[in-house]
Amino acid sequence: MTNNDIYNNRPTEPFEAVEELVKELGLPEGFYAELLDEDDWSFIIKLHALMEAAVTGLIVAALGQKELHNLISRLELSNKTTGKMAFVKALSLLEDDYRRFIVTLSQIRNEFVHDVSNVGMSLKEYIAQSNKLDSVTKAFCFGKDKVEFDKRKLDNKEYMREDPKEVIWTTAAVCLGVIYVKKLNKTDIWKLKETRQRMYGRLEGVMRLVGIETDAETFIAQHKEANTAETDKGESEQS
Repeated sequence: MTNNDIYNNRPTEPFEAVEELVKELGLPEGFYAELLDEDDWSFIIKLHALMEAAVTGLIVAALGQKELHNLISRLELSNKTTGKMAFVKALSLLEDDYRRFIVTLSQIRNEFVHDVSNVGMSLKEYIAQSNKLDSVTKAFCFGKDKVEFDKRKLDNKEYMREDPKEVIWTTAAVCLGVIYVKKLNKTDIWKLKETRQRMYGRLEGVMRLVGIETDAETFIAQHKEANTAETDKGESEQS
């Protein structure tokens, strides 16, 4: 099965974003598509690692401090008080539905990893044994009552019972896509700020040469106010 076969009849935008994320992280091409070929235990472990790397990138981009990457990457993903999700919530980086998705994925990952008897467990068995069908379905379907995964338009719980890995893989692409796009937006904001700071620095250098003792931001604000007042005066005289 090729990547194109897997992506047939799926929304393209989230998967395109995921491919860009995978490339940026230095992972092999087709990494995300090939997750479906993994056993359920490996699928959860690898998906969680990808999600954690994506969240780390988002936090670092929001803070605008690349040097914090190693520090942020060492934080536990789902800890709501001292982990990455604490930063995500405090900085309002992701909405509740996406945070719930990540926390639930982390819970499953931790149960798979910390109990050796779960190594061979399938997601179907996990959901059945833990009686978590309702909560897992809500988390991985972003709280929506119906997500049309195919033409049958089944209830989300039916899709989850039938093929939980397929459901999680599909909706994880949406979550990862949102994270990656938000990360790009935060990066662009910091680039704009850096550009503005460089421009202000040059302006302040010229201002000092001509004897203007103020910072560039104040100088620009004062001139905007003066221009506005002059415009208002002109319009008032015309009327």
